[in-house]
Amino acid sequence: MRTLLSIALCIVGAQAWWTEFELAGVDNSKEGIFKSDLKVTRFNRTTYTLHGNLQFTDNMEQNYDCEAKSFYSRQGNNQFTLLPYKIKRDNCCQFFDSGYFRLMEKELVGYSNLPKREKGVFLCYTYKKGVYTLKPDPVDKNIFVKYVDPGTYRADIILYSKGSAKISSIISIYLKLY
Repeated sequence: MRTLLSIALCIVGAQAWWTEFELAGVDNSKEGIFKSDLKVTRFNRTTYTLHGNLQFTDNMEQNYDCEAKSFYSRQGNNQFTLLPYKIKRDNCCQFFDSGYFRLMEKELVGYSNLPKREKGVFLCYTYKKGVYTLKPDPVDKNIFVKYVDPGTYRADIILYSKGSAKISSIISIYLKLY
């Protein structure tokens, strides 16, 4: 999950330093292939956790496309500007096999009951219809790039039915840097 949170930050150009961060929230997906009920809680004064349930309403396999976009709000007023950095729309099997999600997969091993990768099989084939639980996972601020402007960032993960322009599910994660 840590890598998911850093998608918007890892691919942004360097301009300024931030010193503190706040995992500000999650907009959960309520319909489509991917439903979520994730919550952000404060673990201690400087650490946040992300936990809750993820539900796949269908087997992932080759039937869906995925895309990730990142946005930035300099003043933190929810007027976001689309950043030019994204993971382009592609088959979810390719998307979940990207370097970003290979790192995330390792992070999730001890904090969830998500299926583990089988040797020689795309990760999306292991994501079967069902409900999976994320246990509280402390998010370490040192995983984020220090050379980005302070402000509010949003990362959107968007899932589409194969060959359709209609969005099936979308989840957004917000991060504030001070």
